Amino acid sequence: MPPSPVSSARFNAAAVRLRTNPDLRRAFLAGNEITGRLRMPLLTLHTTGDGQVPIGQARLLRRRVAAAGRSRLLVQRVFRDPGHCGFTSTEWEAALRALVSWVASGVPPAGNAGVAGRRFELSPRPGTPEAAAVPGARRRVTLHGALRLDGAPFDARFLGAVVRTRGLMTPCQLALSPVSGGRYAITVMAGMEASGCGARGTGIGLWTFARGKIIYSRETRSWPERSGGRARFDASFATATPDGSGAPQSEFAGEVYTPAGRHLPSGTRVDAYVGTTRCGVTSVRRTGSFSGFSLDVAGPDSVPGCTRGATITFRVGGRPAGDTAVNEPGRSGRLDLTVP
Repeated sequence: MPPSPVSSARFNAAAVRLRTNPDLRRAFLAGNEITGRLRMPLLTLHTTGDGQVPIGQARLLRRRVAAAGRSRLLVQRVFRDPGHCGFTSTEWEAALRALVSWVASGVPPAGNAGVAGRRFELSPRPGTPEAAAVPGARRRVTLHGALRLDGAPFDARFLGAVVRTRGLMTPCQLALSPVSGGRYAITVMAGMEASGCGARGTGIGLWTFARGKIIYSRETRSWPERSGGRARFDASFATATPDGSGAPQSEFAGEVYTPAGRHLPSGTRVDAYVGTTRCGVTSVRRTGSFSGFSLDVAGPDSVPGCTRGATITFRVGGRPAGDTAVNEPGRSGRLDLTVP
């Protein structure tokens, strides 16, 4: 890339300068100094690829605590994950249980101060041999191509994929992907890995978060005749029609538990019904930094009988859940399910 033609003098002359308010700065920093003088047990979690809070800050904290002579009160766990706070709900829960046990017993839990050493990931991350060994993984399809938003290439931090079949829509991206200059690549799960995902006769759509809202692609692509490998899909988005080629859905995400608080395993199917009409399908996921289920429930514009404002009931692994929700297409929320 050639150097900028703007001289240092011109740059400095045009720079916007803000005055510092010393009193406000002192008030903001008061109590936030990192002294390392811990007074109670602290268990920290950090991901190796966090671009917002770099892994070096975990090392800085460890050095400050050691210099203060309080290393006995610090345990750190490093997770091999590319994202910011890329921990699954199960990994958060395991860390909280470890911290509570530490406080109760006085015995510190295991940690790994650096990248090497003990592993604490409870879900395999994309790109690892463990993720490639998940049943159905070989049938995933990686889409790539060019994207346009309101007629122009765009950048976005998040791109996802849904699979559409007979009016139902299921989130099926293995992991969220970025868009850079309108170019992208995203891996989509097949039905053998996740209920409601790709199979012959289904269509794939994309969604992105841009200009303050989720926008779906105006086009869909047929699932390839042969699963696995790469396939091209060029698509367009329009802020004026955010639902793209589909219709509004009620969106839910959460975990599935037994009454004793245990998690149900990966692959457990989750169905949503309005009366006797099935209005949504997905399954529990334990691959990547997302753990739990993500479910889109159709409205009447997609599936007759999926009435707006009606009560949604759920079946998990074929068993009725003890929780219900209201079908409000266009809205999203957190929903945990418990199965007797």
